[in-house]
Amino acid sequence: GVHSAHHRSACLGRHTYVAPRRGGRQARGSFPFLRQLGKTLTASRSAVIVLLGVFALYAATAYPTIAPRDGADLAWAARTLSLSHPPGYPLYSLLGKAWATALGLGDFAYRLNLLSAFAGAGAAALVMLAVGGVGGWAAALALALSAPLWKFSLLQEKYSLHVLLAAALF
Repeated sequence: GVHSAHHRSACLGRHTYVAPRRGGRQARGSFPFLRQLGKTLTASRSAVIVLLGVFALYAATAYPTIAPRDGADLAWAARTLSLSHPPGYPLYSLLGKAWATALGLGDFAYRLNLLSAFAGAGAAALVMLAVGGVGGWAAALALALSAPLWKFSLLQEKYSLHVLLAAALF
């Protein structure tokens, strides 16, 4: 009766929780924020899977040392905390120095290649979060496996970082 209903229910802020009846259904009240939290956690897990999977792919195919194009210029700028050719890319130099110092794996240029790989993988993960669902997986994989992002995620270049920053805007 009333006494057993009193024991089953609890007021938690603006949400009232009522323990499930013996049939497994709730009598009244719910926690919609828990449902949303579950969706968010699922999306976050998916984004982490994309991040780690794409990073592993990029790291496995990354240049082992200095790459062609502006690689040497950008690696030197990051190592010495100076500016490369105009416009200089100071954010890349600062992040590159911090990343390469903290990582300590391989030579300095290879560590910068891994920074580009991580930035490209991070961009794919953020796109996955922005789009969500099956479309998010498709968009993330389409971006990650596109020739331009894959190419510039293998070497010391600023473009993967730019894509990450652009994806973060969404």
